[in-house]
Order: sequence, then C-alpha cells, then structure tokens
Amino acid sequence: MKPVTGSQSSSIHPRIMRPMIVSASRATDIPAWYGDWFIDRLQNGWVDWINPFNGKTHRVDLHGVRAVVFWSKNPEPFIRHLDTLDRIVPAYYFHFTVNDYEADNLEPHLPPLADRIRTFRALARRLGTHRVIWRTDPLLVSDNLTVEQLATRIRRIGDSLYPYTERQVFSFIRIQAYAKVKRTIARYAARIREVDNVERRELMGILAEYAANWGWPLTGCAEPESTEIPGISTGRCIDDALLVRMETGHEFRAEYRWNMIDGIPVRTGPPRKDPGQRRECTCVISKDIGRYNTCPHFCRYCYAVRTMHTDALNPIDASGIGSNRTGLGTAWFGNPEDADEKAGNSEGRAL
Repeated sequence: MKPVTGSQSSSIHPRIMRPMIVSASRATDIPAWYGDWFIDRLQNGWVDWINPFNGKTHRVDLHGVRAVVFWSKNPEPFIRHLDTLDRIVPAYYFHFTVNDYEADNLEPHLPPLADRIRTFRALARRLGTHRVIWRTDPLLVSDNLTVEQLATRIRRIGDSLYPYTERQVFSFIRIQAYAKVKRTIARYAARIREVDNVERRELMGILAEYAANWGWPLTGCAEPESTEIPGISTGRCIDDALLVRMETGHEFRAEYRWNMIDGIPVRTGPPRKDPGQRRECTCVISKDIGRYNTCPHFCRYCYAVRTMHTDALNPIDASGIGSNRTGLGTAWFGNPEDADEKAGNSEGRAL
C-alpha cells in the first residue's frame, strides 16, 4: 500500500491510500450486507475509510487494486456480483466462516447451517476450491458445549465441505482481550468461556487429525503456539502466495517480491508483513475498508460491534460505511432481542 502525503493530499483526506490488496473485511461482513455498495465503490474507484482509533477519514484510491480478500459468514447475497467483479478485479478469494453454534444461539441472524454449506459448495464450484477457505472461528466452549462436542460438530461440517476447499483456518475466542466482547457475553451468553491451555492442545490435536484425513492444510490465525502441534502449520489469511497464482500482474509480483520462472511464481524476498496487524499475524500488507459496528449478524461473541441493537449501528453511504443506512439493502433483521422473544428465549439467555 502506497500512501500519498503532503502537497498531493487534500485537507479533507490528509492521507490517500493506494493499496494493491483490499481486505473486505475484518470489521464487517461486506459480502453479506454491503455487496451493492462494494461493487459501486470499485466501479467509482474510491472509498472513504474512517480510522477507528482517531476518527479521521482517509480516501482509499481503488484504481490500482489488483486483489481482494473477502471475509464472510454468508456470502450468498454477493454471488450475483461475481461476474462484475471478475471484470474489475479477477484476483480474489473468500474466507468463509462456517460454525455450528445453532443450538447455542450464538449466531442468531445467520442462515441455517445446511444453507451455508450449500452456499459454500456453490461458491467453490464457481471459483475453484482453492479460492474458498474454510474458517472455524472463534473456537469456544461453555457449560453446555465441551471440547469433544465442539470437535464433533467441526468434523460433521468438514465432512460436508470435503472436497470443496483446500485449506482450513482456526482461531480461539479471546474474551479478556476485548471489553466489548466481555460486555456482550455477560449479557447474552454468560456461560461462554475461553478454551484453556489443556483444552486448546487437545482440540488442536483433534483438528489436525481431521485435516489430515480430509487432506488439506490446517493453519492457526495468529495462534503462534499452534505450530507446536504436528500437522498444523503457519499460514497467512491475506496470502500473497495464493494471490500470485491468479491474474495479479507484474506490478503486484514486484510489490510483493515474486518473480515468474518457467511459468512458476518464485518468492524473491521475505513476505511484506502488514504492520497494522497484531504481532502474531503473518498477513501481508493490505487495506481493510470495512468499519466496526456495522454488521447486523449480531453474533454473541463479536468483537466488531458495540451493541446488539440495530438502531445503534453505524450506517453507510456511497462514500464509505458510516453515514446513512441506505446501503443495508433488503436483508435487514430486527433487534436480536426480538428474535429471542419470538423463539421463547429471555434476554440474556445463558448457554
């Protein structure tokens, strides 16, 4: 990513960013909720991004984007945009999180698990199995969900997704690291807890065995101790090694230190680690264009929303996620409390 500062920048946008890779998005589910907006922004060539730490707005120039990495729990609404996306940025792939927390009511506004599995298969058939990565995260337990039960659920999903992917990524919930997560869980899912060290090693060992049987690599997302478990390797969620296999072009290869030798991409230098991510993260540099507190999935463990009320979400407009609510489209749910009442559950239902 190449920022422009000084005389080339405006006073409104003091720092114009020109990324080659766009992340869409760690902060919100753009494929599920903001697909029309995303395609519109690509076609117009820019988007405004609000820094969550200081509130400043930065212009992101999208003309030089060579690749997009999507993150989603329900990309089905976005599939209709893929033909258009192919004409604009042909190099892209999806991180598709598929969990089974249905019985625990932790992901109350997602489609049924069976529908998400069908979407995963359809997306893999459309794009290729290497371009749809299965994420199992966050891994968590509760008074009613043991490590063994969680592993069984993951095995059932994996059996259904085989052979529609070539990679699996996992991460563990971090409740103590996020005040928002602690508050949300205390109110809506009080018995959720982090997986302790003994359970972590047990679960990672089980997942490694499963992945070996399915025949795909297993990597941890910012889980450095995971590589101590045989069968788990270091990976990067935003992966230049995967993107360079697609139509990214010479400039992309030069920027991310690759060369083509006899038609095979060969790395010419160390990966360009993203300095804006956690120390444990191995992703290459990109620009995330999402905004926190905009996702109506309202997953009970989410670190990216402050509240479970729709009227408190940050809205969206043409320039960026953050000004009015018109970009949410038709798939807009009510408050999760309403869903709980319809299901006969009380607010703050413990797991």
